[in-house]
Amino acid sequence: MGNGQSRMAGVFHAILSNFPYVALLAGTVLWCVEKGPISWHLSHKYACILSIVAVAITVGFSMLRRCNPELAWPWHWRKMSPKGISSKILFAVLICTSIFGVFNYYKFDKKVLTTVRDYMDVIYYYTNSKYFDELGHFDLYPAILLADQEGPNRLKRIRSFRDLRTYKHVRRTSGLTPKRIKEIKDNFSPEQWQAFQHDVNFLTQHYRNWKYVMADRGYNPPATWTVVGGTLSSATPIEKMKYITMVDFVLMAIMFVVIARAYGMSVMLFALLWYSLTFSGRWPILGEALLRFDWVATSIMGICMLKMKRHAMAGGLMTYAALSRVFPAIFVFPYFVLMARDWIRDRKLATEHIRFLVGCTVVFTVLCGATYVRLGPKAFVETVENLSVHAKSYSSHRVGLGDALVYRGEQDKADLAKSGGIAGKKAQVNAMKPLLYAAGCATLALIIIYVFRTRHAAFNLIMLSTIPLFCMTNAQTNYYNLRLMLIIAHASDLKRWRNKVGLILLFLVETATQFAMYKGYMRYLVTTVMSYGMLVYFVVLIGFMIAEIIKPDLETDEPDTDDKVPRGEPESEPEPA
Repeated sequence: MGNGQSRMAGVFHAILSNFPYVALLAGTVLWCVEKGPISWHLSHKYACILSIVAVAITVGFSMLRRCNPELAWPWHWRKMSPKGISSKILFAVLICTSIFGVFNYYKFDKKVLTTVRDYMDVIYYYTNSKYFDELGHFDLYPAILLADQEGPNRLKRIRSFRDLRTYKHVRRTSGLTPKRIKEIKDNFSPEQWQAFQHDVNFLTQHYRNWKYVMADRGYNPPATWTVVGGTLSSATPIEKMKYITMVDFVLMAIMFVVIARAYGMSVMLFALLWYSLTFSGRWPILGEALLRFDWVATSIMGICMLKMKRHAMAGGLMTYAALSRVFPAIFVFPYFVLMARDWIRDRKLATEHIRFLVGCTVVFTVLCGATYVRLGPKAFVETVENLSVHAKSYSSHRVGLGDALVYRGEQDKADLAKSGGIAGKKAQVNAMKPLLYAAGCATLALIIIYVFRTRHAAFNLIMLSTIPLFCMTNAQTNYYNLRLMLIIAHASDLKRWRNKVGLILLFLVETATQFAMYKGYMRYLVTTVMSYGMLVYFVVLIGFMIAEIIKPDLETDEPDTDDKVPRGEPESEPEPA
């Protein structure tokens, strides 16, 4: 038999032996495509079920890793041994569950992916970034009301709005005095005002809940984000806005590819499954907002670059994430501690650390320089002023240690009102800020000790920054997409008990949160369930860290990627002589 016939026979044998495996995957995709739209309520129920399935899958992988440390991605298996069949079944379940999760995320409705159905986020981020020169951080709401008032007047029933300088609610009549009207319009050229009115008219046609919009906290990214987001929005007519909201979708898709490249397919699938079912990703929906996921994608890709030893790219990506949303700057803290440890030990800065710093410096210089040239120094001042006000805010959408500590068993809105409502919770959280900062500083000190006592690689240390972040801030729910780095770190090495337990706990947090949402509890209780779940997770993680500090495991990190070929087996069958 010739070489060509031998290869064809090998391909045919591979297809035949994997037919049930491929048929199951194809059947899952076809079933999801044909299922049809479901309600958000039902999608929360499915997400709850998926999280329970994810726990079972995690247990299955942990058992297989224990029995067969060299477990490989199924297409490397050449013999249908019992272990090979088990791995095929488990990987098939993981893939099918991830596929179902993605379709459930979009409610089995392609319109959720292909259209902008919730304009709330783009009202802030598209409109304000496009007209930032005229609006700054603070004038979006009165300008929208004025533009509508001079046009179709669809917002005539809006009687008040939030003053974004103070976060206090002001009456429309006092916020739109003749003096303020003149100040707002003087910031626009006649052509720009006409363009702004056109965009406002489009938004008021397509969105209805303006009372809620005018009560929200508006536009809060730093000036460095505005340069990037504003460039996209200025270049795109509002009627074509969907094109630039899909930039996030592309960035996240690239991120998952990079995860697969750095850690292997199983880690990527765990990350994809978690993201498809997490409550954090439910608003804004991926593909309905402008660059609201850029910091997630760049942070995770930065960790992947550390794993692949591309330190300059890692530094650049993580610096972009920090300049996009500020708080991701804390993610580099463990790396700088590692850098200090290596410098103390070796009395010199390692080449990879120098490359990381170069990447940081280049991106910081380019983006801050572009911001200074495009928006001027005033934009940086406004960013500091805006973020200082925003940092003191609180809502029913917040998650953190403070949120967990101020909960007093409220079950419904009546209970919440008796305890002072959200305003009362805000006062309690602000009163305990010294305690929260002390807890955050204590965890930062723990990270320093942990880095010096153990020998974990940088890509497995970055995720520790989520602990002080949880302690010191009460961030909005959507920012807890950052837990993707926890999922990746745990899923990459299921031989360690810390990672088995951690991954299971993270999925159980979603089980509890999605169940609370499905049962119709008030949003404050839903996010509090999430806060308590994360508190339990972090306490357990800190326990494992302390155990390692006491008895260090000095083995180097070597994630058990599923893309390697099992020992003792050739990568391909030898060709016949």
